Amino acid sequence: MPQRDESILLMEACHVAQVAALEKACFSEPWSEAAFRSELTNPQALTLVALREGQVAGFVNIAFAADTADINTVAVGAA
Repeated sequence: MPQRDESILLMEACHVAQVAALEKACFSEPWSEAAFRSELTNPQALTLVALREGQVAGFVNIAFAADTADINTVAVGAA
């Protein structure tokens, strides 16, 4: 079986446009590209991206406060 190039990474600036596009495709009130860009420097948040063949296939944004974590938004594209 051929191997696919898949990975899960911290979101970087190069992923923001694809993350925002996936968010827009999945939700009627999506976060903006600027909102995702601001998460890059938010010390209370973490955004992970799932990459397939170098393209964003999904993501999750998590916010941390004290000893809790909340999932703010999550989306997965069609395979």
